Amino acid sequence: MDIGLVAIEERVTDLAETLRSRLSEIDDVTMHDLGAHKCGIVTFDKAGETPEDLARRLLENRINISVSYREYAQLDLGWRGLRAVARASVHYFNTEAEVGDLCKAIEIG
Repeated sequence: MDIGLVAIEERVTDLAETLRSRLSEIDDVTMHDLGAHKCGIVTFDKAGETPEDLARRLLENRINISVSYREYAQLDLGWRGLRAVARASVHYFNTEAEVGDLCKAIEIG
């Protein structure tokens, strides 16, 4: 609480924007975030690699992401015809270097 909620929100927003920007530079990555006000949850997929396989591969490199499935996000993924998406979440304690490591690991796979 010493950091303050406003500072935490700003940090999370900045890191998520950095992550989205870096992911958008990777040829095989498609972003799936909608809305004018985006949070620290970044959804995407990579051509040629299922979200499950991507999450598994990243975990081998000690990088945690999760997978969101249509069954649990029907109102969002269902109408877009998405079976599943990879989901990376940043928080105020993450670093720019960690965002870079994530993007490098996604790109080389």
